Amino acid sequence: MPLDKKEMIAMVAYMKWLSTGVPTGQHVKGDDGMELDYPNRPADPQKGAIIFAQNCASCHGMDGQGVMAAGGITYQYPPLWGKYGYERGSSMHRVLKAARFIKANMPNGKATWEKPLLTDAEAIDVSAFINSDELHDRPNKRGMANYPNPKVKAIDYDEGPYVDTFSATQHKYGPYTPIIQYHKEHGLPVIF
Repeated sequence: MPLDKKEMIAMVAYMKWLSTGVPTGQHVKGDDGMELDYPNRPADPQKGAIIFAQNCASCHGMDGQGVMAAGGITYQYPPLWGKYGYERGSSMHRVLKAARFIKANMPNGKATWEKPLLTDAEAIDVSAFINSDELHDRPNKRGMANYPNPKVKAIDYDEGPYVDTFSATQHKYGPYTPIIQYHKEHGLPVIF
């Protein structure tokens, strides 16, 4: 795209606005997601379904399809699965990545980073429900987001190969503490 086109100028202006007050090479608060204490059990999508119905469905809909904004061009509340949901293999498709965001920000208008509403286990369970491929269909571009170097793969990424001995199911749903301990004991990075 030519540098002087209005679309390019608009994108550059938006990027400058996004970076206002952010020192070069630094992170902003919330960039990494909220730290969580991990339950000594796998995430439970069935418990997550109850949490979703109580806390998430009012915005995202019981069918997870979100709510269109006035004008019908964008979403007021985005779809979480289905044809227009985020793709398998994306960052938000990872249970811990999504749970760290959910804990700090959801339910919308009720929770904040300083005052989260859900417990760590509830955030993990609802994330497991939202990201359950067994329960929800979503766009699938598997392999496109895979990691060429498995040493730097997030521990909750649900597609191998892995540098440890844990299954794809455990990587997705946990329990996560044994994976974290294994990585630390073997000098491997613990990436979320």
